[in-house]
Amino acid sequence: MDDTCFEKDTDGEVLKAELRNGGTLVSKVEFHPNGEKLWIYDTAADGDTVYVRLRTATHGWSAVFCATGAQNPHVVDFDFAEGENVLIEVYDNSDATDRIASFSARA
Repeated sequence: MDDTCFEKDTDGEVLKAELRNGGTLVSKVEFHPNGEKLWIYDTAADGDTVYVRLRTATHGWSAVFCATGAQNPHVVDFDFAEGENVLIEVYDNSDATDRIASFSARA
């Protein structure tokens, strides 16, 4: 998908989600298990964005993160244990009450 490459991580599962509004790509969310990095893109750069938070059994919920624009994705570096399950939730608001989608991956 759009030439994204993920570095191999033996026990990891990658996540790439494209969020669309009426067929138009408005945001992308990626979880890269090698290095446990979350990438958030605001591909529409229209003043509206998505908000993302992660949860693991040992770390609980993370802070809420958002994209800073199509040309400046927000990248967050985590330190999860290898093979740890990660729940990734995407919201339409900064206080994480209007959920758009949930995904899971493995660090």
